[in-house]
Amino acid sequence: MTPDGERPPYPDQDVRRLLPAAAASVTLLLAGCGGGAVLDPAALSNFLDLQVKNDTNKTVTIASLGFRDTLDARSARYEAAWLNARPGVARVRVSSAGRTIGCLTIRYRKGQQHATALVSTAVPCRP
Repeated sequence: MTPDGERPPYPDQDVRRLLPAAAASVTLLLAGCGGGAVLDPAALSNFLDLQVKNDTNKTVTIASLGFRDTLDARSARYEAAWLNARPGVARVRVSSAGRTIGCLTIRYRKGQQHATALVSTAVPCRP
């Protein structure tokens, strides 16, 4: 009993007061994980960060393993989908209006972190 004769609040009553705030926090946390975001614990420096520049006057779609994006005319997009722990080749398919225009092939060195490719340099895709 308290000095004024009232009983102290039970611990579970304090918890019940916190539940709305906890629920709101969890909702906000999960909302940040939406939109197809991929949570990858690897640092960005472990990937080739490829900038694809659409230097044409038409909207194109770029796609490779793990991504598919639309680029408006004269816009650019960064994609970090290739581990750079060893040398490799990044291939990106470029299409417009449902038809393949060609492919971008970018050879990268071990540890290389940045490269740029222009849509206008796409060549016929190899099987």
